[in-house]
This record gives sequence, C-alpha cells and structure tokens, in this order.
Amino acid sequence: MVDRLARTQIDTTYNQYADSPLRRGRLERYLDERKLAPVVLVGEAAGYRGARVSGIPFTSERQLTGSGPAEATATIVHRALAELGVEDDVLLWNVVPTHPGDATSNRRPTRAEIEAAADMEITAVPTFVFDRKWMVPGAQDPDTFATVLRRVVAKRTADV
Repeated sequence: MVDRLARTQIDTTYNQYADSPLRRGRLERYLDERKLAPVVLVGEAAGYRGARVSGIPFTSERQLTGSGPAEATATIVHRALAELGVEDDVLLWNVVPTHPGDATSNRRPTRAEIEAAADMEITAVPTFVFDRKWMVPGAQDPDTFATVLRRVVAKRTADV
C-alpha cells in the first residue's frame, strides 16, 4: 500500500512519500505496528508540520526525533492518547494521506482530492472509531476526543 501511495498523485496535493524512502519506511513500519489496532482515528489530511515532514499521520518530526518542527494537533492527539494509556492501540490516518497546501500552510482538501484518495480505496470522513464498535463522525475538539476515549477506556476496564 505504501508503494502504491508513493506512486499516486492525489489531485494537487504534495505527495510526501513520492521522493522519500525515509517517510515511506516510517509509514510502512507504523502501519505494520498498528495493523491490529482496535481504534482508528481519521483526520482530514496530512499537516504541513506533521505527516508532510514525518510521514506518519498526526505525528511531527519533533515527536519522532526530538528535533524539527512540532505540530499542534499532533501534540494534542498524542498527549491525550498517552494520558489515557492507549497510544499503541490507535491507528492514526487521514482521508487524504498527502498534503494539501504548501510547505508553510495547510488547507482543507478539495472534493477532487477526497475523490482521488477514494480511488485508492481510502474512504472516510474525519471520524473516530473505537474498538471497531463506536464511531464519532466529524471534526471534534480535543476535549470531546479525550472524553470519548476516557469512556472507551472505562468500558474496556469494566468489561475485563
């Protein structure tokens, strides 16, 4: 899948995987590590300070290496997941896995970009899926995300 993504042009987005064996390798390892994740968090698109640089959705280079740009959403998401003790149980992804915008800014993906990503069989709206049972569609603020994750963790704990 990663090689196919690297060869794909999703409308006018920047394909950060096309010319970077490092980002492709990181994404391959990440997807392999999370292939059985019970929770999937899907965002809109790669961010200019996140996946565009690191190659991993919702993850900045600073989170991976300790240097390079930080990304606000990545920081918030990873902090919330870590506080809940579920960071390794969540697969992070984007409806449009490549970056709309330029090297210094983000923009929402266009309908054409979303449709082009769908041609790769990437279809979703920004959605939180928990334990393959519960789904919260749409962009949510970090507090909502944290509240829902706390409830899922509580339910999991109660079921054990």
